[in-house]
Amino acid sequence: MKEIGTLDNIYEGQSTKIRIQAGIHIEDVDKEIVLYMFILLSEFPNFPVLI
Repeated sequence: MKEIGTLDNIYEGQSTKIRIQAGIHIEDVDKEIVLYMFILLSEFPNFPVLI
């Protein structure tokens, strides 16, 4: 897993940061790039989270 960086973003009118990480999966001839995006939820106390 490699961290690409942190980007400034506006979500529901509030300024926040999103962290992006990328992973490369290689199986035989198939290759995938998976992007994980994380938002700082402490800035959004009413954000719906599935558990």
